[in-house]
Amino acid sequence: MRIDFREDFGRFADRISIDMLICRSDIALRLYDADGEWVDETPLKNECWKYLPYSWELDNGISALEWVGRRDIEGNSVVDNVTLEFE
Repeated sequence: MRIDFREDFGRFADRISIDMLICRSDIALRLYDADGEWVDETPLKNECWKYLPYSWELDNGISALEWVGRRDIEGNSVVDNVTLEFE
């Protein structure tokens, strides 16, 4: 599953935070900077029925988020409170 930000929406973002509820193991979240370069991959905890907060400092904005690993992430996860911060 992937979310791409339109045009330069996230180019000047300094931080992103997301609450996630993941009901599968072996899932990670990849972040791509404003130039489309893969800059981070964070393993996500299998904590069904419990939202966990995640956040990242961004050196070069953000262009996309991608959940990788098992193919059955859709329907077995919830994403909430996505926040981009700009300074």
